[in-house]
This record gives sequence, structure tokens and C-alpha cells, in this order.
Amino acid sequence: MSIRVKGYVTFRTLVGERKFELQEGQKLSLQELLASLGAEIGPEFQEKVFDPTTGEVRAHVSVLVNGKQCTHPADRMGTELKDGDEVAIFPPMAGGGSLREGGSGVCPQSLVMMNSGRISKLL
Repeated sequence: MSIRVKGYVTFRTLVGERKFELQEGQKLSLQELLASLGAEIGPEFQEKVFDPTTGEVRAHVSVLVNGKQCTHPADRMGTELKDGDEVAIFPPMAGGGSLREGGSGVCPQSLVMMNSGRISKLL
């Protein structure tokens, strides 16, 4: 059983692309996966991803499982990962608002990324 993890934008250099192999019947939550990444990668990852006072994922970090936002609300961090799941970790995104509101026209709801030759709409 394997789970693929990818870091995007500034997390690309820290996380890159990794695979977690699990034994048959072994369970892993999203929170456990991120804690494992923190232990493997080290303090720089932990400081950028986790709030030091609460231990929760920082509000501005987005974590998606198979293209679905799982960071907020925090109870989604208990999401149990399954064979073939893809976890994406994004740093804070600038922009927001619509062009009508004087914003840049970029908002997380319309974020589109290229992923392995296919276009996936996130959120």
C-alpha cells in the first residue's frame, strides 16, 4: 500500500515527491503522515507547517488529499489515508478576491494545477 506526497511552490525543495509504503492493514492518518514528514525532514519543515503553540497545521498552509482540502477544519487532519492517495502540501497563496472586488482574480477556489499531465481543479 502506498501514499504519494508532493510539496508545491516553496515546499517543493523541502518535501519534493515522496512515497510512503504501508504494510497491509496498517493505518495512517493525515496528521500522522505530516508528523512523520516533520521527523524525517527536520526543523525547517516543522516550523513552516506546524504552529509551535498548538501543534496544529498553520492556518495558511493547505494540505489536500486527492485534490480535496483537508487542513480546515482541523478535524479533517484525522482523515485516514488509503492506498493510492495523493497528498499535496501548499504554502500560503497570495492574491484573493475577484477582479470585481479589486483583487488579483486569484483565489484558492479557482486554483488549477498541472499534475502528471492532467489538469486537476483543487478545492
